[in-house]
Amino acid sequence: MPAESHNALVVEVDALSVLSLVAHQSGVALVRQVRVTTGAVGLGASDLRIWLDPWTAAPWSRAIGPLGPFETCVIDDISPPVELERLLALHERVQGRLCWALFGADGQAFAEGSAPLALLAPIEWPGLSPLPELLAGFVLPNDPGLQPVLGSVASRLAAAGADPSLEGYQKGEKRRVLELVQALYETLQAIGITYISPPASFEKQGQKVRLPGTVLTDSFGTCLDLSTLVASALEQIGLHPVVALVRGH
Repeated sequence: MPAESHNALVVEVDALSVLSLVAHQSGVALVRQVRVTTGAVGLGASDLRIWLDPWTAAPWSRAIGPLGPFETCVIDDISPPVELERLLALHERVQGRLCWALFGADGQAFAEGSAPLALLAPIEWPGLSPLPELLAGFVLPNDPGLQPVLGSVASRLAAAGADPSLEGYQKGEKRRVLELVQALYETLQAIGITYISPPASFEKQGQKVRLPGTVLTDSFGTCLDLSTLVASALEQIGLHPVVALVRGH
């Protein structure tokens, strides 16, 4: 967020430009740091407040100062409250704002600013920015839609004369792990899921992710949908999947 100044006072707010449910539930800081730097005058006792417009019932606040001339105060542990039920109710991306203000002892704001903040629907992955690893939040091994798939995997193993148990690495054999993965692959292949293209620039702007149960019900999925589906099933079987993002995919 660009710095805002008032009579040589500079306030810098380092924050994300998107807020998503998966980031919130993963404990990712929306506001990473605030730096307040004084000029020749210094700063008396003041109150920093940060809130989401229109998504905060009450602002986060922190008392700072007094600060001497050309002194910097750095604040790292910032967690503006989020109305979670409103975030859960979103169906489409909504544009909001992240706002802040510095109040003096008289209750008057003498420095303030804001920046655009995109609020994402719960099933939307924000893309490579800010944190590509948030994609792991869409790997859902406990999705109820996976249960028929797991049953089919066990049946396929038994039909091949193998142990139908879905025991992950317990046997400690590479051959057994490959056996489990092959049975899952063949099961998903037999379902006949049809590929569908993602929206343009999905890797930068993000996209909505079809959860495993939705992919299995609708029989449609993008590469991202299918990758998280397979990873979810592998994790439920007891294996440790890795989802790799490559350029353009």
